[in-house]
Amino acid sequence: MPGLRYNTGMPREQTATIWISDMAGFTVMTHLHGARAVMDKIFGMREELSEAVRAHRGHIFKCVADNVFAIFDSPLQALQAAGEAHRRLGEGTQICIGIGHGPLMLFPGEEDYFGMEVNLASKLGEDTAEPGEVLLTDAAYRGLPEPYRHACEGPHVLPVKRFEFHYYRLSGPLIEGRPTVTLPPDEGA
Repeated sequence: MPGLRYNTGMPREQTATIWISDMAGFTVMTHLHGARAVMDKIFGMREELSEAVRAHRGHIFKCVADNVFAIFDSPLQALQAAGEAHRRLGEGTQICIGIGHGPLMLFPGEEDYFGMEVNLASKLGEDTAEPGEVLLTDAAYRGLPEPYRHACEGPHVLPVKRFEFHYYRLSGPLIEGRPTVTLPPDEGA
């Protein structure tokens, strides 16, 4: 396209955990009340998510409308931030979260990550998760300490075109702040 420049520099590769969240009901709220009326809700959500992500050593690198994209060193940090995010938002604002873990690429001058785990986390957070759910890719699930794996249901199958990917659903302990299983404390995840 005219005017677009494509980055041809060498990407920096790293192994990290990606979180992609989506505000439940955003499209309907915008249709009923208009984008301007929904902006306060979006900015309030972003602020709460920023606090939760930062508290668990993550970094929000991009926001697009009602989507928030963050990066963490480990799946445990992202999962703990997800639990805190749901508690902070309460019942008034529900989000869906997809978490992936694996090799990611960051191109020089870009503020965006690329890779299969980014694609899968996006599919889980934006298209698959129900309001209040946290879904993890198979790699993110395998990156969790054993006690946390017991708090997940799965594997479930995510069909994408002619491929199938496995994912796991967090089953309650961090959703809405009501633990149903005892999880170990944060030990410097």
